[in-house]
Amino acid sequence: MTARVRVHPGRLTCVPGCVRHPLVRGDGLLKYYAQGARFYCDQCGEPQPSDQLHRCAAGCNFDVCTGCLTEEMALV
Repeated sequence: MTARVRVHPGRLTCVPGCVRHPLVRGDGLLKYYAQGARFYCDQCGEPQPSDQLHRCAAGCNFDVCTGCLTEEMALV
């Protein structure tokens, strides 16, 4: 068996002020929230329930609450 792996150096990541990927609505991590996990908006830093957060669709550890969502941030 032969395998090929493609590596992309310099992957773009989402950071406050520069959201590079589309965002998706929070995916129901309420059971983790009930167990004590806390989620924070990466824009304002406020704790939020997961159903109020939009997450990076590309897998960046980046969440934006509904209050911080702007028109420039694409939703999928």
